[in-house]
Amino acid sequence: VNTEMRPLLDDMRMRGLTIEQLDEYLHARHAKEANALIAERDPDMPDGGSGMTNQEADDYMAGLSDSQKTRLDAAAKRVDAMLAKTRDLYASYGLVSKDQTDAWGKMFQHYVPLMREDHDGGMGMGQGFSVKGKEVKHRTGSTAKVVDILANIALQREKAITRGEKNRVAVSLFGLVKLNPNADFWTAGKVPTERVLNEKTGLVEERIDPTFKSKPNAIVAKIKDSKGNVVERAVIFNEHNERAMRMAESLKNLDAAQMEGLWGASAQVTRYFASVNTQYNPVFGITNIVRDVQGMVLNLDNTALAKHKLDVLKEIPGMLKGIYQDARMERKGHANDSATSQLWEELQDEGGMTGYRDLYRNSEDRANAIKHELDPHNWVNNKWGKVFTAGGMLKVPLTKAQDMAGPLFNLLTDYNQTLEGATRLATYKVALDNGFSKQQAASLAKNITVNFNRKGQVGQQAGALYAFFNAAMQGSARIGQTIFDMDHGDIKTLRLNKTGKAIVYGGVLLGVMQAAALAAAGFGDDEPPEFVRERSLIFPIGNKKYLSIPMPLGYHVLPNIGRIATEFTLNGFKKPTEHVIKLAGIFVEAFNPIGSAGMSLQTIAPTGIDPFAALAENRDWTGKNIAQPRFDTVTPGFSHNKDTATTLSKLIAEALNTLSGGDKYTAGALSPTADQLDYLAGQVGGGVWREGAKLEQGIMSTITGEELPTHKIPLLGRFYGNADSKAGQGGTYYSNLQRIKEVKAGLEGRLEDKLPTDKFRQENPEFRLINRAKLAERTIQKLRKQKRELIERGEQRDRVKAVEERITQVMMQFNESVAKFDAAAP
Repeated sequence: VNTEMRPLLDDMRMRGLTIEQLDEYLHARHAKEANALIAERDPDMPDGGSGMTNQEADDYMAGLSDSQKTRLDAAAKRVDAMLAKTRDLYASYGLVSKDQTDAWGKMFQHYVPLMREDHDGGMGMGQGFSVKGKEVKHRTGSTAKVVDILANIALQREKAITRGEKNRVAVSLFGLVKLNPNADFWTAGKVPTERVLNEKTGLVEERIDPTFKSKPNAIVAKIKDSKGNVVERAVIFNEHNERAMRMAESLKNLDAAQMEGLWGASAQVTRYFASVNTQYNPVFGITNIVRDVQGMVLNLDNTALAKHKLDVLKEIPGMLKGIYQDARMERKGHANDSATSQLWEELQDEGGMTGYRDLYRNSEDRANAIKHELDPHNWVNNKWGKVFTAGGMLKVPLTKAQDMAGPLFNLLTDYNQTLEGATRLATYKVALDNGFSKQQAASLAKNITVNFNRKGQVGQQAGALYAFFNAAMQGSARIGQTIFDMDHGDIKTLRLNKTGKAIVYGGVLLGVMQAAALAAAGFGDDEPPEFVRERSLIFPIGNKKYLSIPMPLGYHVLPNIGRIATEFTLNGFKKPTEHVIKLAGIFVEAFNPIGSAGMSLQTIAPTGIDPFAALAENRDWTGKNIAQPRFDTVTPGFSHNKDTATTLSKLIAEALNTLSGGDKYTAGALSPTADQLDYLAGQVGGGVWREGAKLEQGIMSTITGEELPTHKIPLLGRFYGNADSKAGQGGTYYSNLQRIKEVKAGLEGRLEDKLPTDKFRQENPEFRLINRAKLAERTIQKLRKQKRELIERGEQRDRVKAVEERITQVMMQFNESVAKFDAAAP
C-alpha cells in the first residue's frame, strides 16, 4: 500500500485523474488484445468478449486529447509495474513456476483483470493455512459490464500475498510432518487421486479427488518438485484423534465464523472505538511504551536474551527516531535507506509486528476504500455523509476540516506505530546481534509484549463485541508463560518458575513500599484516587503532589497485593471485607477479557453500547462519577456542571434544557449536564477529542482564573497529580456524596414502604451525615452560581479564585467529617 498504491493515488490526485477515468482507459487499452484471445477460444464471440468492442475501444482512444492520454498513460505505467510485481510474487512464493508467470506476462501487452458486475468472484485466498486450487481464472469472455479494474488489481496483489504467506506455513507444516511422522496424529504425502471415466475419450484416467481438499482434516501445500514444477501435497490429520482434529480445525479456521450482518456491524463499531482510543489517540502511544518497556524487561527474563535487557533498552531511543523518520518519508513517497529503516522493513517482512488486515467482501468494497484514499472528502458525498451534513449544507466547512484532519490522523498513526514498534525493533536487533536467525528474532520480538495476532477459538467472535478481548487474553497468557512452569504451551501446575518467584515477590514488596511511602508523605486513605493507585507506581514529591508511572497491565496486580495489605495494616485492620473485595476486583479487572467495572452493566455491555451503560450508571471506567451526584432532580442539569466541563458542552446542555421546556430554575424533559455530554463526545471522538477538550479547558482556565485540575492537563496529567488541589478534594467529596446519597435512598425507600429501619440504620450509620451532605451540597451550589456570575461579569481573577478556595474549603470540611466518622466506626 505505502510503496505502490498510495504513490499511485497521490500521482492520480496530482494529475486530476479519477478512478473511473483510469479504469476506463485501462479497459480500452486492453480490450482489443483480450477480444482476440477470446475469439480464438470461442468462435461465437468474435468481438466484445472483453466487455468492450474493438470499435468502442478505438473510439475511446481517438476521443482523448494529447494531455489526457499523457496523464492516463503515466498512471497506467505504474499499474503495469504493479501487475508485473504481482506476477513475480506468485513465483517467489512458489505458488506457480517461473515459466508460468513468464508465459502470463507474454500473453498480453496491457493485461488488466476484467471482473464482471454481480459475478466473477475471482480466486479465493485459501481456507486457513490450506492453499488449494488454481491461482488464475481462465478468460472465457462476456459482454457484461466490467467493474472496479483498479480495485481488482489491488485485490489480486492482496490475494497473492495472503495465499503466498499461508503457503509458507503450509509448506513448513508439511516439512515438519515429514521429519516427525506419527500415523496416530498426522501423515504427509501426495493429494489422493481417484479413477474416473473420461466420457470424451472413453478411457479411464486418474485425477485428484476434488472433495479431498475441502475435508476438515486436510491441509494442502504447494511445493516445487525436483524439476521445478509446482505440485500439491497434503498433511492429513487423524480424524479419530481429537487433539489432531482440533489442530486441523484451528489451522483451517473452520471454527471462525465470518463477520456478516449484525455481527459484522458490531465488529466495525468495536473496531472504531478501538482505533480512536489507540491508533488515533495522542496519549496512548506514550503510556503504552512506558508499559511495554516494563513488560519487555520482565518478559525477557525467561528468554535467551535475559542477560541483554540493558542492550535492548539502549537501542530503543534510536529505534524511535528511525521508525518515525521512515514512516514520515514513506507518507511523502520517498525511500529511506538508513540502517534502522531497512531493519524496520525486515522486521515487518518477517512478521515481527502485530496488526490486522482489512478484509474486503468484493471489489466494490475495495474500490470504495481506494476512493477514500484518492478523495479525502469522499465520506461527505456518500449516503451517510449526506445525513451527517444536513443534505450537504455543511459540506464546505467539513471538507476544510478534513483537509486539516487527514494529515493529523496520519501523523497520529505514524506516531503511535513508532511507539508501538520501537520496543519490538530493539529486541529484534539485539536478537540478531546475538546469533538468532531472522525468523527466531522476529518471533521473539512479536511475543515480547502482547501478540495481538494470536487468537483462540472464540477470539474473532468475542472481539467483535469487546474491543480489547483478545489483547486481554493474550496479555494474560504472556504473563503465564513468563512466571509459571510451562509444558507444551500449557500451564503444567500453578508452580512459579525462578523468574516468576522474583517477579511476584518483588512486585508484592514494591506495593508494600508504595503504601508506606504514601502514608509517610501524609496522603489520606483515598489519596491519590484508587484507580491511580491501582494502575500506577506513585512517587510523592512533596505537598501531596506526586508523579505516577503506568505499570504493565496484568503485572500491576502484584504491587496491589502488597499495597492493599499494608493499607489494611496501617488502618488498624478495619473493614477486612472491603479490602478483600477491592483486591478481588483488581484481579477480576486485570484478567477478565471483557473488561470489568465491578458488579455493573458496564462489565457485560459490548463496547458499542458501553458509553450508554456508563451514563446510566453515572460512572466511567475508573469508577469516578461522570456527573455530580445530587439529591434532587428538579433543578436543571446545567446548574450542576463541573467546572471542568467544556464551554461547548455547557452551552449545549443549557440549550437542550431550554428547548425541552426547562428554564433557569427547573429541569426540562431533556436536561443533561455538560459533563455527560463531554463524556459521550469523548467516547465517540476518542483520544483526539478528549485531549482537545483538555486544551480548551486549559485556555479557558487561564482566561477566567479558574483552577485547572492536574488530570485535565494534556498528556502531563497522565503522569502528575495533586491530591491537595480542588480537583483532588472534589473527587473525594463526590465519592462521599454518592455514598451518602445511596444510604439516603435506602432509608427513604424503607420509610415509604413503612418497613423497620433500625437494622438498616445500624448497618449504615452514615445516615447521620445526610443533613450535613445536603448542607454542603447547597452551599457549594450557591458558591458555584456566585462564581459563574463573577465570570460572566468579567470580574478580577482574584475574586474568582477566592470563591474557588471557599468551595474547596467546604469540600474539605465535609471530607474530614466523613473521615472522622469512618475512623470512629468499629
